[in-house]
Amino acid sequence: MSIPGDTRDADPTFAVRRVTATAPRLGVSTITCGDEATVFVEGELDVCTAPALQRELARDAVRRARQVVVDLDRVEFVDLSGFAPIVSLAFAERPGASVSITAGSAPVQTLLGLTGLTDRFDVVQAGSIS
Repeated sequence: MSIPGDTRDADPTFAVRRVTATAPRLGVSTITCGDEATVFVEGELDVCTAPALQRELARDAVRRARQVVVDLDRVEFVDLSGFAPIVSLAFAERPGASVSITAGSAPVQTLLGLTGLTDRFDVVQAGSIS
């Protein structure tokens, strides 16, 4: 089955993959370049949409990336169950790899502040994503 925008086999150094979760409240797209991956998340992250994000973060291109940035600037709603796939990736045993997140929207900042996760992630500005 072909996914529009999926260029995994076209050029191994640069690929764009767009995925829309089965729940229309979440959009996920990934850009990989060499050993870096940026995952853009848009919409609502909750118990219903977290599995779609988990599947995207579990892809080989993301798991093999030495640097992963998860862009949360377009997230409109997030709860802890929706954020769990990002936490799982960040704390997975991946020697030499790092996971960063963007500062995100107000709901993301609120969740990070309430849970104390702000100190557990390298938070970058969206404009600094390469």
